[in-house]
Amino acid sequence: MTKINIDLSQLESNIAAFDEQLPILLKDNYGRYAVGRKGQKFVCFDNYTDALHHGYDSYGVDDGFLVREVLPKQKLHMITRLG
Repeated sequence: MTKINIDLSQLESNIAAFDEQLPILLKDNYGRYAVGRKGQKFVCFDNYTDALHHGYDSYGVDDGFLVREVLPKQKLHMITRLG
């Protein structure tokens, strides 16, 4: 069995950063996908795949980032990288 280590504090920080930016994101990006992390402005894309690729290109595979659909009520998606 593979053990997965998840830094929940980093996830919580990224979610809080997204939530702070959500009112602004909703104005022009409703239904699009935002990617970013704490301390940085979230960038929006038309689809999840493009947002995810941007996250990996910008932050790498080992640094945490968040991809979320820009909606008033959020769905929770969790992706882990299994080695």
